[in-house]
Amino acid sequence: MLKKTTKSLAVAAGALCLTASTALAGGAWVPEKGDGDFSFGTSRKVAHYSWNPDGRTVKNGSWHLFRYGYMAAEMGLGHRFSANYTLLYLDGQEGPPGDYEANKGPSELFLGLKYQLHEGTWPMAISFDMRTSFFYDQAGPYDRHTFQEDPNGLAINEAVDSEWRGLLGEDYGLKFRVSRNMFGTGWLNMDVGYTYRTGNLADEMPLNIELGAPLHWDWLFVKGTFNWIDSVGNNSLKRQFDDRFGCSANNCFPDASRQVIGAALMFNVGQQRLWWVEGGFNHWLWGRSTRKYEEPYITLGRRF
Repeated sequence: MLKKTTKSLAVAAGALCLTASTALAGGAWVPEKGDGDFSFGTSRKVAHYSWNPDGRTVKNGSWHLFRYGYMAAEMGLGHRFSANYTLLYLDGQEGPPGDYEANKGPSELFLGLKYQLHEGTWPMAISFDMRTSFFYDQAGPYDRHTFQEDPNGLAINEAVDSEWRGLLGEDYGLKFRVSRNMFGTGWLNMDVGYTYRTGNLADEMPLNIELGAPLHWDWLFVKGTFNWIDSVGNNSLKRQFDDRFGCSANNCFPDASRQVIGAALMFNVGQQRLWWVEGGFNHWLWGRSTRKYEEPYITLGRRF
């Protein structure tokens, strides 16, 4: 198994979960029963441009500024199983400069279960992952705003409602994972899979690659990531009554694809190397019907 000093935890902080800042939660390695790790952190995602459905860059009059907080953990359950979760909190702004809509509160919750198929030089595993809108979904048809009545009984627009903070619906994903020790205490993680999406969003096929290498003994590492999320294209062209996204001539978010690259430094802290700090930056390299985000982030974690 990969040494605990090089194991890193999942960080899923996607603006409206377009993608994730991913450190693949140990790849195909599974911690022993009762072992695992916990982390929390923050990211800041900004976008002034988008890609249209043909992949051409267009400037947006509506800007995005999404500040995320996140908590994540993985724990070994025994018998080659582990469980993990990631919870996001969003403080977001969207709209023309100086006239933003804003909302803050809990966003997406990710839950996962992983089973190791094979140990050895190339550990292999399968994982089942779920994204749920439990913490911000509301019953009934989607309405972007909440309203209150003035003394005369007229409805006044109060703010964007909680459903503004996420994708709505649920995702169910299955991934095949493979890993390997590299460069002594470094690592290579890869996974590929399929995500079934409810609502009017298209299913997706994710491909993730992560490469970590030591820079100095066992306390400083550099990490690079590549994430490719490809839409299957089986979305509904007409927005459903309880969903927030639809298609137009210039955008079809339910059928979005994207490629994201990232780089980070990881510092192991303390004599036992139980704590770590990770700081990195993600860049949306290419996409269709999605925003061009830039995202710095920082994470503090502990192994147990």
